[in-house]
Amino acid sequence: MRVVLDTNVLVSAFLFEQRLGKFVQLIEQGTITPCFVVTTFKELAAVLQYKKFAPLFASANTSIDKILEDLQGRSIIVDDPKVVPDITADAPDNYILAAAKVAKAAYIVTGDKLLLRVRQFENIPIITPKKFLQTWRR
Repeated sequence: MRVVLDTNVLVSAFLFEQRLGKFVQLIEQGTITPCFVVTTFKELAAVLQYKKFAPLFASANTSIDKILEDLQGRSIIVDDPKVVPDITADAPDNYILAAAKVAKAAYIVTGDKLLLRVRQFENIPIITPKKFLQTWRR
């Protein structure tokens, strides 16, 4: 199943496994396929570089490069579309929407309040990580 996971969901899944680690398991099992446009994948790479995360990588015995390499191998990454939706006031959010559209994702999973207010984009539900995992268990 193709899913767009926003940057904060992915960072939390990889670095704070207790809360959202199930997403990492679903990715590793091939149950869900993360979808990105080039811009959203680059954003993830940039966020993982934040110094505040360095101790977490050390304690998890992993690295940014390892996470990105593993994720890239299990993801769909497509070129940025020529036209990016202009739905929210936050440009990075609009790239999340673009990724979902071009990759034909089944869900957009986010904790972002602006995106959650949209509720649905191009018939793609926009839901919280908690809601996705509850739905998934059924």
